[in-house]
Amino acid sequence: MVGVPQSLAYAELAGMPPIAGLYAGALPPMVAAIFASSPYLQTGPVAITALLTYATLSTMATPGSRDYVGLGLALALVIGAVRLLLGVLRAGWLAYLMSEPMLLGFVPAGRDTQHRGLRAGVLPGSGGRRHPGRLPAVHARRTTVGPAPRAATAGRRDRAHRVHRGRIHRAPLRLPGAATLERADRELVSQGVANLAAAAVGGMPCGGSFSRSSVNRMSGTRTRWSGAFAGLAVLAFLPFAAVLRPLPLAVLGTIVIIAVVGLLRFHPLFRLGRRSLPQAVIAWSTFFATVLLAPRLDVAVLTGIGLSVAVFLWRSLQLDVDVDAEDDLLTFTPRGVLWFGTAQRLDRALLDALDAHPAARRLVIDLTRLGRIDTTGALVLRSVLDQARDAGLAARIRGVPPQSRRLTERILGPPTSPLE
Repeated sequence: MVGVPQSLAYAELAGMPPIAGLYAGALPPMVAAIFASSPYLQTGPVAITALLTYATLSTMATPGSRDYVGLGLALALVIGAVRLLLGVLRAGWLAYLMSEPMLLGFVPAGRDTQHRGLRAGVLPGSGGRRHPGRLPAVHARRTTVGPAPRAATAGRRDRAHRVHRGRIHRAPLRLPGAATLERADRELVSQGVANLAAAAVGGMPCGGSFSRSSVNRMSGTRTRWSGAFAGLAVLAFLPFAAVLRPLPLAVLGTIVIIAVVGLLRFHPLFRLGRRSLPQAVIAWSTFFATVLLAPRLDVAVLTGIGLSVAVFLWRSLQLDVDVDAEDDLLTFTPRGVLWFGTAQRLDRALLDALDAHPAARRLVIDLTRLGRIDTTGALVLRSVLDQARDAGLAARIRGVPPQSRRLTERILGPPTSPLE
């Protein structure tokens, strides 16, 4: 009741024949389960992949045409090969460039683009015959075996409602199936093989589903083979797929719209604004980029990643140097990261301190508050020591971070001098 309607709808959304969606919802989940590490991740046709497929191919051929279908199969083949290659090369760390604020902005905006696209497929005069586009939450009518039905049967319907509507939307961000780099690599291999299988049987490009994975987790799944059973269910339904033909699209559309509206939650974004302004800028910028640039969601993701990297660099550029003068002793305590972007600040701090304290005869640079030191930072440390000695000061360093000790010793010498 979930995989089949979604497969049909997402195929129409991508401009592919409905049967291509069913093929992608049958064999790829079974193949992906063999290589997957997460017991929750559900593979198959997804709205975002369908949007990107349409955005990529609609400029090359007419949606639904023979050429378009051929390009769709070729795209699934390319996606599968690239993901498989990234997994083999252990490039799963790329996934961790997506910060949580970026995801907080992307997920609700992605749901909003699905909601708008769904209306385009249901409302009269909105662009031709289409299925209702996105069915990310048809699980609103799905019978589960997890906490929600147990609470309902025990008479605690309010609790069941909270579990169903209040917690599912957060689950994709907390699925423990991709908690390590090794698991991320395995998921890349899993998704790559799934897309190769989709291309082999005539299916559309596929990926991991937010909503079905959330429902899978909340239903009490314990093994990755749940995806294989979902694929088997779709495969068994293939001979009877025609029974859905008379089903009014407005019925499916109404169910999906109600469910999607429930997933549009902005409270985490507002809370983030009260906690950290830079992180809130990342989240809201990603949100608006996703909404305004749809269906080019890849550009929105890259925008969020770029902003996250920019904020990281901005914070890394903040190096503060505390100067403590006592009698003829100057103590420097830099706080932050000593790298090529901040190293010159230490040099300037020495010159300013010598001008302010001409009677100083000893200099101690305390590095216990530094996070790390790169090669440029170590070279500037040596330059600062040389300048201090040229000015007549006895200079030394203490508290070198353990992770930077080897590099610092190579450039400044053994721990006896000038290290302490």
